[in-house]
Amino acid sequence: MNKKTVFEKQNEVDQRWEYLASMPITAEKTAVSYALELAAKYGTALHFVHISSAGVVELIQQAKKSGVNVTVETCPHYLIFDEEDFIQKGAILKCAPPLRPREEVEGLWECIRRGWIDTIGSDHSPCLYSMKSTPSIWDAWGGIQGVQYTWLALIDQALKRRISLQRILPLGTSNVADRFGIFKRKGRISTGLDADLVLIRLDESTVADKESMAFRNPFSPYENFTFQLKVKKTILRGKVIYDDQTGLTKEQNGVCIL
Repeated sequence: MNKKTVFEKQNEVDQRWEYLASMPITAEKTAVSYALELAAKYGTALHFVHISSAGVVELIQQAKKSGVNVTVETCPHYLIFDEEDFIQKGAILKCAPPLRPREEVEGLWECIRRGWIDTIGSDHSPCLYSMKSTPSIWDAWGGIQGVQYTWLALIDQALKRRISLQRILPLGTSNVADRFGIFKRKGRISTGLDADLVLIRLDESTVADKESMAFRNPFSPYENFTFQLKVKKTILRGKVIYDDQTGLTKEQNGVCIL
């Protein structure tokens, strides 16, 4: 395989910076501001997804305090990776909005600490690796393959930042159930609710290697990460569907492996 020339490598880097510049935080803020204005005017409920900037979260928080029925989600990649990671790794970290500077990553964690972020979604976007390894960043598939590592990464980072489990876990459980009206069945450990549980040990670690990836297309920007916790069992409606010793069980009940 021929080595890339210096010119080709520089062209790739330039394209990546151009991609980042194509969707600035100012555009995100403008779109959110417009939606909040309409929601306030017409009494519409809003849920923002994929918010990548702490300043935009703060804008939503101000609207919430003024009485707008609004909640906000961010994604794990906005809490883990930054624009320099994208410049280095390329399309495997292409997403929209794009990754932001490190100060925005830290700002989003501060928003979580303050309780300003309501939910976190994996935004898992699977594809063939060939759809990522295109000559142009503009033609590459957009999206992150990471659902398997979402909560491993988030809990690992939260504990390292001394953010409690009581603060981080509702972002993927009770807050979601409450916002989308399924709190009578999901989101909490309570009599009469579905027994959807994940058993985790904080004294074991997990290495995100290719051999353990359950994705249909085994690649991810989380590859080679080590998380200081381990999923031992996953229980869906009272039935074990995953065990760390035996893997996925026959009780998957139609669970789709992406």
